[in-house]
Amino acid sequence: MPHMPESTSDMRRKAKDLEATTTSANRANVATEASGLDNGSGLGFPCQDVYQFHSQVRKSPVLTYASHVSTWLAKSPHQAGIAVGAIIVGLLCAWDGPRVWQVLVITASSLGAAWLVHFEAVHKNMAPNLFAELLLMLATTSTVAMAMHIGFEGSQVLVGSFVGFVAAAYCSDWARTVDANIPGIALLWYCSGAILGTWVLLACRRALLSTVAPLFGSYLVVSGLGSLLSHVVSLPGLPQQGVWSLDAVVLLGPAGTQALVWHGVCALLAVSSHRAGRPILALALLVSYAAFVALGALLAGIQCHAKGKRADGTPCPAFLAVPGQWRWQLAGCTAWVILTVVSGWKQLVARGEGQGNFDSRARGIYMPVREVSTEDGLAKKAVEVDPLRTRLPSECQAGSLLPEEKSLTPLTPLTLSGFVHSIHSRRGGIA
Repeated sequence: MPHMPESTSDMRRKAKDLEATTTSANRANVATEASGLDNGSGLGFPCQDVYQFHSQVRKSPVLTYASHVSTWLAKSPHQAGIAVGAIIVGLLCAWDGPRVWQVLVITASSLGAAWLVHFEAVHKNMAPNLFAELLLMLATTSTVAMAMHIGFEGSQVLVGSFVGFVAAAYCSDWARTVDANIPGIALLWYCSGAILGTWVLLACRRALLSTVAPLFGSYLVVSGLGSLLSHVVSLPGLPQQGVWSLDAVVLLGPAGTQALVWHGVCALLAVSSHRAGRPILALALLVSYAAFVALGALLAGIQCHAKGKRADGTPCPAFLAVPGQWRWQLAGCTAWVILTVVSGWKQLVARGEGQGNFDSRARGIYMPVREVSTEDGLAKKAVEVDPLRTRLPSECQAGSLLPEEKSLTPLTPLTLSGFVHSIHSRRGGIA
């Protein structure tokens, strides 16, 4: 019989059978190569190594370390010591943020590296005893501190990019939604945040620190002092939990740690206003979100003063205050605003730091220099001095060793235009 063409259904069925056979064969190959990797064989391909690595890493290492630190802060029995440490750091920032910034960054980086080494040493049994673990942590702390001190300006790029990336990640709900339709938008948003954070920290460091330090320092002082007093006395306006990390989060309002992004936006607006010569407006913008949280707690206290419910029995709105913590939220945020205004007035208005200046790598401030030439009438004049001639006292001016003689060569700053003008003046003198 002549060969008849196959129907469409038969072709689809054969294609499905071939795909199933190929898939099962690929799975068998992957299993065989994975067993070869487990047995120490080096015949695995790079793509399979990457696949195996991703299959083993179920959680981000950074999130793992952050979760470990958060758990320690919440469950540590030394809550009074943690509160005292927060008060000390807060007082330093509120006193003079730009001056203590380098010390705080180096100390925080060293302690973070020591914590990371401690975490890995405990989970992988790297140190045989406590002394070896302490020695390893000390060596890590010294190495990181020396590296940060020598290359501090370079480390600011890392700090700025990290802060900007974290801020962008906290505000990435819209980016993830758009990324489902346009892949790559979320990654572009994260990179933009990192670039913006780097630029802000390098270009406006002193102005930014003079603005953020009063806000951050006052936050640490108020939260630490409230948590410390809660262990001594029992008052309605003090925190009731006795854990510094939990008591500090209450001051951020119902938004929790996401409120840090809004505080950062207020700080950037305050920096812009202060650089424009409006320090009062800068202070108002700096404490605006903290005052808003205090106002929400006040409204919650007025409406929901009876067991967290309104007079009609309906629950209190969750966006006004943290449930059951409106008194501490009101008292703490009010004290936070007052202390920030006092510290900000000291650093922004009394000293006038950060007005119209750009940071540089050397001194933290870049002052634009205008070239000075002889045409401006500002160049100083020198005199001809013969080193072999003995000068009489009558030839010297009072308080100077230079004789009173006519100037021959003007001195100009070491700039290109000044050099050109000095050449023209020499030619005119010779002619």
